[in-house]
Amino acid sequence: MKKFILLLIQILLLNILSAKNINGIIVDATTGEALIGASIYIKQSPKTGSTTGLDGKFKLSTDIENPILVCSYLGYETQEIKSPATDFLTIKMVETTYISKKSLIIFYKKQRLLQNIDAASVI
Repeated sequence: MKKFILLLIQILLLNILSAKNINGIIVDATTGEALIGASIYIKQSPKTGSTTGLDGKFKLSTDIENPILVCSYLGYETQEIKSPATDFLTIKMVETTYISKKSLIIFYKKQRLLQNIDAASVI
C-alpha cells in the first residue's frame, strides 16, 4: 500500500514539474507601450489562455510540447507565435489598417413629453 501511494505521489509530481511556464509582455510595435487587456491563448488548447495586466504582462502554464500562442487585441493584427524558445517573450503587436466599408450606426434619442400649461387672466 505504501508503494502504491509513493507511486501516485511520484506521478503527480512528475506531471506538475513537466508543466511549462510561459511568461511575457505584449507591447505596441511602434510606441513600445504595454497593451492592457490583450488576450493570449494556446491554439492547441483554447481554454488555456490569459489576458495582460496593467503592465502588459501575462503568464501561461501548459504541458503541451511546442505550443502555438495566439495573441489578439482590438485594433491590432492577430499573431501566432510557434514554440517559444525562451520562457519570457516580448510580443510586438502591429496595428491593423483595415477599414470597414459598411457601418451600421444606431442612435437612441430619449424624448420627453412636455405639457404646455396656459394661464389666462381677466382684468
